[in-house]
Amino acid sequence: MELGAIFEHIQRLPKQAQTVLLSGLKLTNAKNTPAGAILVAMHLLTALGVLRQIDQVLDEEHTSLDYLKKEWAAGRKQVPSCGIQIGLLVADLLAYPKRIARIYEVQKLAKEWHTDKLLGIDPDLLNDDRLLNTLSKLGVNPSNMRDTLQGMTVYVSERFKINLSRFYVDGSVLELDGVFAQASKVCPGRGQDSLSQLVTSLVIASGSRLPISFDVLPGGTNDCTTLPKALAAMDRVAPPGPVEWIADRIFPTAKNILFLQNQTQREYRFIAPLKTGVSEKRFRELVDQAWDQEQWTDIHYRSAEEIRKKRERTYQAYETQWTLTDIEKPELPPDQTRRSKGSIIHHEVTVRCVIYRHGYKADQALQNRTKQRVACDAALENLSRKLNKRHLQTLQECELASKRLLKDFPKVKQFVNLTLSENNHKAVSLSWIWDEDAYVRQKRYDGVFAMLTNHTQEDVSANEILCRYRDRNQIEMNFRDFKGMLDLERIFVQIPERIDAYLFIKVLAYFVLAFLRWYAEEQGYGKMTESKIQNQLSEMGMSRISIEPLGIDNWSVVNDNPYTIFLRSSLGLPDPHETINLLNDLTDVELQITLWLQEWEQTQVIDSSASQYDSG
Repeated sequence: MELGAIFEHIQRLPKQAQTVLLSGLKLTNAKNTPAGAILVAMHLLTALGVLRQIDQVLDEEHTSLDYLKKEWAAGRKQVPSCGIQIGLLVADLLAYPKRIARIYEVQKLAKEWHTDKLLGIDPDLLNDDRLLNTLSKLGVNPSNMRDTLQGMTVYVSERFKINLSRFYVDGSVLELDGVFAQASKVCPGRGQDSLSQLVTSLVIASGSRLPISFDVLPGGTNDCTTLPKALAAMDRVAPPGPVEWIADRIFPTAKNILFLQNQTQREYRFIAPLKTGVSEKRFRELVDQAWDQEQWTDIHYRSAEEIRKKRERTYQAYETQWTLTDIEKPELPPDQTRRSKGSIIHHEVTVRCVIYRHGYKADQALQNRTKQRVACDAALENLSRKLNKRHLQTLQECELASKRLLKDFPKVKQFVNLTLSENNHKAVSLSWIWDEDAYVRQKRYDGVFAMLTNHTQEDVSANEILCRYRDRNQIEMNFRDFKGMLDLERIFVQIPERIDAYLFIKVLAYFVLAFLRWYAEEQGYGKMTESKIQNQLSEMGMSRISIEPLGIDNWSVVNDNPYTIFLRSSLGLPDPHETINLLNDLTDVELQITLWLQEWEQTQVIDSSASQYDSG
């Protein structure tokens, strides 16, 4: 009930009672809670089919929010289904930016969220034992999480016409905080801080950035081995027809490309950069061919930054081929020290290779190299003057000093040849000479990189390949948001299946945020980011004003904003204001005022009797 209506009831009281009540009336503002954000988040999860999908995968009867609220209103407490429990954990991530609740905190938080009155869920039913068991049930079988994400993806893509024919694939290392003695997956891996590590594999849809697959792998897992699972995830959600995947340079191996070629149910096309480091000599030979045969062709590609800064087009491309080779060595039996002849298998496959040259970066590289050469000359001159003094009096000391010096000039150290020598008096001298031919030739390789693909030139041009690959930073943004907004590397559980499920909850939260970003742009609301959406959702709270001495609580929604209003109107979500009004209607204001009046009248009678007794 509105405050105005409450005061209308007060004005109907006898004048004396009305005066006494108004003079002692106190309005106490309680602390705002994010109950409004939790309410909207749960409605969103319901509208996107998340809660029902989880229960369907876990083969559990779904308890809808409407059912729970009706049962609570009738005085019956119903245990929420696993989908509802997981949904509340996801809603917490959406409503609390940069603050991840621990499982044992949820029961207490649920009281602040007023889940009983707003959602029909008794907070005492959200104890940590029940929630942890739900996490175990979800995470014990990886197919549970896989099927949940697949079902959500198919549902929203069909309902909102989201394209699912191009995907981005990548992996990331999680350096975890805490002790994970029971978790076999959390183990030493690669990198400097590698004692508690997991590897995650992510597949997202192009454009919408919806995560369609998320796997948690042991620390140290090689990313390239995750491709078969990634392709299976694409196949489960993509409509009939060819599928394109775009990945990092670790993925195009001979074994993976041959695996693609052996797929008969669907045609898979890929785009990925060439890892040139291990085959630099062969790569440079191809670049030399482009120069010697004058085969560089101008293309129209410009990055977003180049367009913004109005730079001229400076990209060129050269079409060629690249042969990938993998060596497969079988495991040695315990009693053998050498593999049998012919047991080592060589896998080879040749694919299209497009070599690109970025003229602007090439010019920058030349300028930086020229500056480093001048600085290196000056540093060598300075070193030569210090020889035979203090700690530079032996040939060995001078050699160490010169090696340390060249480390400061990584762009040019390969082109300078140093000579240290001693004369008859053991005096050390330094001379150097630049390899001018190699130095000048390096210009050929500045700003050069290559892309591998199985698209034909007729189907996809060199320009289009680069355009598609540059959009791959979408998946980098996803990982950045996972680790930033959703604090992916903080895990508060230790049992393996609970770790997987806990990470999956964060994936579900990001699925919702990614969808909302895409949806806002599609509906013409404007450009949004996942972080901005999370902040907009979290702003909505619920405020309580306590009216004493009547014992009446009046609730209201605070910080409602245009974005949440847009979501409610376009997605058909329940209005939280109406839900809050239902909460207020649970209080019988007229009864509370009547009870106060009766108590006041009784006090008046007692006071009157006491006065008569004193006067007698």
